[in-house]
Parts: sequence; structure tokens; C-alpha cells
Amino acid sequence: MYSDSIERMLRFEMAMRTSLARSSTPLRRTVSQTAASPPGPSSSSRPSQLAGKISSACTSGSSRIAASAGEAAGGGGGGAPPPPPPAASPAEAAMRLDPLVQAEEIFPANCDGRDEEDGPGGLAAVCETVRRSGVDERAREVLIAISNRNILSMLSLYMEGVRRAGVRHSVVVTLDSATTKHVQQHGGVTLAHEHVLRAKGGGTDGHSTSGLKFRLLVPWLKVGCNVLLSDVDVVYLRDPFQSSPPLLHRDSDVEAMTDGWSDETAYGWHMALLAASEPSADDGEALRTPQQAADAAAAAQPP
Repeated sequence: MYSDSIERMLRFEMAMRTSLARSSTPLRRTVSQTAASPPGPSSSSRPSQLAGKISSACTSGSSRIAASAGEAAGGGGGGAPPPPPPAASPAEAAMRLDPLVQAEEIFPANCDGRDEEDGPGGLAAVCETVRRSGVDERAREVLIAISNRNILSMLSLYMEGVRRAGVRHSVVVTLDSATTKHVQQHGGVTLAHEHVLRAKGGGTDGHSTSGLKFRLLVPWLKVGCNVLLSDVDVVYLRDPFQSSPPLLHRDSDVEAMTDGWSDETAYGWHMALLAASEPSADDGEALRTPQQAADAAAAAQPP
């Protein structure tokens, strides 16, 4: 269910932060001055305006949005309401949050890390790819997709769409050398960053690859990137990072998009209702499982 996927992603974030806190290579971290930050608008029920299907959008950070000084002080009471905060640029909005690498820190950060769990070359290699991609040091936004050699034709269409949409900061994390070579030859503005990671059991199908995505994101969050994680079966018609009009609200540390077509389907409520419901007499035999049909027949027999 979609709701289960969201819960798993949030649990992953908490586990990742615990892992970072225990890491043998400590990350540079400063105290966030959240009390002086203006509040961001809520996005709990706002649909995304992106064309196509984006599996998940992750920004580096914790599980909270910074509160304003007035809210922190418990303001309220009579008097005229405070004036609304001025409109912020995408970069300013992104920095309202609580990122792993703070706004005043050098970006990319932690580039001396060489842990094998962060891929070949460790964080030093990730930092090099970030620099080559020209990621803006203030917004720190990068579009990332994960791919292997099984879907090279689909990957080509994805990279062509990225090029035509004018996305400037795009990386494909490749899971084998053949995919790396393909991106280098046909990627255009999209760069390849090889990180050979195998799913448990050695599977290379779509579901096995999807299970690796969150782990493959960790190095990019460690160096301070704000990541928009995309499936490869997506066609971008516009740059998702554009500021006018903005397509991303940038008001949450972690956001995710489902394939739902309404509030109920986006949150997975309809799936929970279907799973918990029992077929009624009006549903007919077609909706009954074999066991339910057998139980109904046994109950209809005279004692």
C-alpha cells in the first residue's frame, strides 16, 4: 500500500540519521538556527504539478520544518496579525529546512570520506561528480535516477527528455559498467556515477533495483545535495527545478509522490478499505475467495 511505502521511507530516514551519528567518519554538523527561520507553507494535501510519474522526491534533512521566532515564543493574543513573510526564492526556501549539511558549510561537504559503503571512491568520488555536474552551491539540487543494463533503451528516452526539458544538474547512478558507458556516450548533460550494489539474492529486475534506491541516496545526502529521485520511466516536459513558476514547493525535508489520482488513493486509504472489507451479498460470487465461498456454502447447509 502507498501509505506503507511512505512509512517505510520515513523509517529509512530515521535509520540513516542513526547510522550517520554512529559512523566511524563523523560528519561536520552545526546547530541549526531554526528559531529565526520563517515558517514554510504546508504541503500535506497539495498535489504535485510535475508531468509524468516521480517515484519519490527526497531532500536532505530531518523530519521537521523550522518554526518561526513568533511560533517558538508561543505568540498569539490580540493586536494586528503579523505581516506575511516575503516570498522566498527556491534556494532560500530549501535552506529553511534542517539539512544534514547546513547553509553556512562548504558544499559539497565531507569529501574526505572513503567508506566502501558509499561506493567506489567513497564520498570523494561523489563530490567529484557533484562538481562536474555544476550543482548550484546554494540550492544544491540534483536530479538522480538509478539504472542498470536491463533498461538501456528506456534510459535513453529518459535522458533525452531531461535534455529537452533543460535540466542542468542530472546524474544517473549506474549499477554496472555497461550502463556507465551508455550514459557517457548518450547522456548529454546527464552524468554517470557508478555504484555497483547488488540486491539480496542477486536479482537485477525492476523490483530488485527499486529496493536499492534509498541506500544509493545516502552518499548524496551526506555531501549535502537536495535530491529529486526519479524513476527512469518518466518524461520531463519542463525543468522540475525551475523557479518561475515553481514546480517544487521545497517546504518539507522529505516528500514523496504516489500514483494515486485523488486524496484517498494517494494516501492508500482505498487499499486499506478493500483489504479489510468482506464481500457483501450484492458483490456476487466473483469477489469471494475460494475459502470464503466454501465457508458460505458450509454455513448454508442444514444442521
